[in-house]
Amino acid sequence: MMSVIQLGTMAVTVCLLAAAVAFPAPMAAPMGSYCGSYTGYVDDLNMTVANNQTFSITAKVIGVKVGCKTEAYTYYPSNSSFNFPGIFNSSDCIGKIAADAGLDPTGFAATYVASDDTINIQVEGVSINFDKKQCSQAINQLA
Repeated sequence: MMSVIQLGTMAVTVCLLAAAVAFPAPMAAPMGSYCGSYTGYVDDLNMTVANNQTFSITAKVIGVKVGCKTEAYTYYPSNSSFNFPGIFNSSDCIGKIAADAGLDPTGFAATYVASDDTINIQVEGVSINFDKKQCSQAINQLA
């Protein structure tokens, strides 16, 4: 027969397990530098997620260096998607780059794959994968 203390401990354990299932820990969010490229057009593409509100991005587009610092974003862990509100504003850095390139901001989507720690950005049907391994390779090529 179990003592009252054993029953109490078991009850607390069951409650904690039930709470963990009902309220799982927050899903991982992207953090740090992610790199990618689009062969022939975009090289040295680096996206750095600085915190849970802003990112910076730099790239060479057909040999011309472009970049934006402190761009706002919202990450939605429920579906692993991003919203980049500046893309719709041609006076915002990322919005200006998109407008100058003739890109439709409604054709822009981004998702985060936590299991791989990768970011996938799609622009008008073109998919670019960003990961931390490509950043390491770029640094090693410079050495």
